[in-house]
Amino acid sequence: MSKQTYKTNLKIISIKGDGYHCIINCRINKEFKSRMLLDTGASRTILDLQFINEIGLTNQLQESEEKATGLGTNSMQGHRMILPELKIGKLVLKNIEVGILDLSIVNSSYNQIGLSPIQGAIGGELLKELKAVISYKDKKIFFEK
Repeated sequence: MSKQTYKTNLKIISIKGDGYHCIINCRINKEFKSRMLLDTGASRTILDLQFINEIGLTNQLQESEEKATGLGTNSMQGHRMILPELKIGKLVLKNIEVGILDLSIVNSSYNQIGLSPIQGAIGGELLKELKAVISYKDKKIFFEK
């Protein structure tokens, strides 16, 4: 099977003189649009618990044995689920395990500085698996599958 290269646009947003965040637009299960933070420092891909509630997938949640760290805490109870489909540009990923966390603190911070909320974060495990290459110059991310 030959490898394919996929690319999608990045939105690079300034965090009020405190650096930059990269956002990519994704689609969950073909119908739900999501803004995802590209988080090279996150060990796992995650989705927001409130977003999962809004799109009606709470029945697929499984409690995680591990407490989540990062995001301003080291004791947040997390969940996980097998996400049927995540589409990033033209790249379609099927049945991937994602963590589920309450991202209300993150989204509240975004709101305070005038930014739209995120529905999750693409973490290091997917970036590594897909051999991601980030081009700040071109405002694109490239994946191999």
